[in-house]
Amino acid sequence: MIMNNFETTSLINAGGQIEVQGVFLVSAVQTLAEMKKLGEDVLAEHGIKEIDSNAFYPSSLRRAIHSAIYERFGTSGIYWIGLETPSKFFNAKTAVKTVLDQKIEHTHELMERASTKTDIGDGFKALIGKILGHLNAIVKGSIRGAPEDFGWAIKKNSVAHNYTFRIHNFSVSKREHEAFNRARLHFLLRKHTPQKWDFSLLFVEDDSTDHEGYSLCAFDLNFKPMPDGLTHDELLQKERWDARDNLLKRALDHSLAQEERASQALSVLAASHHQTMESIRYAAILQKNQLPRVERWDGRVSGHGEIWAPRDVIGGDIWWLGKPRSDFISALSLIDCTGHGVPGAMLAVLVSNSLERLHLADPYLSPMDALTGLQAALAQSFGNSGNYMEIDNGCEIIYMNINFERHLLEIAMSGIGAILYRRESNRVERIHAPKGGLTANSQSLTQVIISQILFQKGDRLLIATDGITDQIGGVGIPRSFGFRRLQEAYLETMSLSAKQATEVIYGKFENWQGNNMRRDDTTLICVDL
Repeated sequence: MIMNNFETTSLINAGGQIEVQGVFLVSAVQTLAEMKKLGEDVLAEHGIKEIDSNAFYPSSLRRAIHSAIYERFGTSGIYWIGLETPSKFFNAKTAVKTVLDQKIEHTHELMERASTKTDIGDGFKALIGKILGHLNAIVKGSIRGAPEDFGWAIKKNSVAHNYTFRIHNFSVSKREHEAFNRARLHFLLRKHTPQKWDFSLLFVEDDSTDHEGYSLCAFDLNFKPMPDGLTHDELLQKERWDARDNLLKRALDHSLAQEERASQALSVLAASHHQTMESIRYAAILQKNQLPRVERWDGRVSGHGEIWAPRDVIGGDIWWLGKPRSDFISALSLIDCTGHGVPGAMLAVLVSNSLERLHLADPYLSPMDALTGLQAALAQSFGNSGNYMEIDNGCEIIYMNINFERHLLEIAMSGIGAILYRRESNRVERIHAPKGGLTANSQSLTQVIISQILFQKGDRLLIATDGITDQIGGVGIPRSFGFRRLQEAYLETMSLSAKQATEVIYGKFENWQGNNMRRDDTTLICVDL
């Protein structure tokens, strides 16, 4: 474990002898599909068509890939790669991670017994040392031809008893790409810092230097008490989504400014502003216009209620209602697209428009055919035949044809189920959906479940996105709202109209949330059959 200051006079030629393992290039090129084309273009310039993860390549190639991503996406792109790269090296089953876990666990035990600030500070110093030692082992195994002092170290004069540490990183990255290594360290700190302690990790520009072929970057790490009700896993998930949101906002801004090739919604947005994404209020108006006109229910149902509440003004939830057919069959769908905010809203518009086009082309579309057509639209947008982009963009969905003459629900679902109230027996019946959703990969269609369910006139249907059931709240230990509470609230509203019932259920949900942070977009739909 390195515990000294870096003191080096090494000068490395930009195209010199340092080589990095191909896994670093794979993580940069394939971590996010928006970056894939950029990485492939850089590889093509160097005459490389395919990367061998176990082979070694000039370090200048990785800098070139990072530079292309930085030019297009800024620090957000570099940071996202850094957050996702650790999964390329280990997971919960690998021996390296198991050894690190055992070392960290021992350090946690020592810190629990610490009685003074100095003892706790020394514990943090030991914790950092083990994490940096793990990172240095990766550096040693994945970089060839580098000086001995390449890697990570705690600066000598870091103040342990104040829980503040100056950390240096000597690497082949450029200084402006510091977010790559900062994010990798941030990921490990989230995984291994004791739960009652939070931290901040900041780049120190004044103590960082750039050289030809390498850089020395400094970071300030400060530990502080964890706010009540939060965990490292929750914070890491939020940080991942925030990083991804920032990256995709940058990507959307670039597309609007450079290409003007988006859909009508994006064209209106592009015409409304040419500078930043601050005017997403226009996008909010456009997305609200994507919601169905409830007049499509006229003459079909005796009552209905809908609540659509994005977490960030615009979001990834969308619901869709087909035009009535002459044979008294109505199509209804609820969709929860990947992400929230700007990225989720863009995908929601794509899904809503795709369903409208599919239904316009074939009003008698079956639920499975609808999901098959939607999956093809995702593949066209995010991949191509035989070479799907490695991206988790997609949606959880329930799509149903409601046959009012035959009293039959024909349902296709993946990720979103429903709750059916049987008025005659005064009980609720949960319609379970498999976990998963649709993506650009056609294999996602294998997770879809098809169901046919009979109902009686007077029964009531409730569907909701997981922003409702997964919301943390309650008194005491934070817990999710869950399906049990949703069903109980649902049963209590049966004497009310569908619209009133929806409002009451959502009110109970908001009371449950209390002062807790809203985690996701939320949509709730109630229909009297």
